Amino acid sequence: MLDPLNLWRDALGQWENRANQVANQEMKSEDFARATNALLGMSLGLQQALGKANTALLKELNLPSRGELLELGERLQRIEDQLGQIARLLGAQNPAAKADAPAMPPRTRRPAPPPTPASPEAAAPPPSAGRRPATKKQAAARRPPARKGR
Repeated sequence: MLDPLNLWRDALGQWENRANQVANQEMKSEDFARATNALLGMSLGLQQALGKANTALLKELNLPSRGELLELGERLQRIEDQLGQIARLLGAQNPAAKADAPAMPPRTRRPAPPPTPASPEAAAPPPSAGRRPATKKQAAARRPPARKGR
């Protein structure tokens, strides 16, 4: 029985083999090498022109370029390394300073336990005592000073 898909696969395989043979022969030629070299030269020139244009645009917009950002990151890393060395040296020279540091006071206050309503009276909030009346001295201290001359 004739299989059209098998015929198609065979034809496609033969075509691929022939195309590879022709491409390999062409790549070995001097003309192909010259054309490839010219194309790569044009690509490199275009890349350099775009790089210069981008640098000029970034400078005009007052924005840093990628190289400037990388340089800044390296400088920051060096500064952080130097600060770390200084901190280690200071810590090694004065170990008593760490021991003399004031300790945090112990935590003695604990949160109040949640109320457990055993009866309806216990669930009701306690009656508020309200504000205590202020003494005359406290009331006088709260009042703004009287204006004179009006």
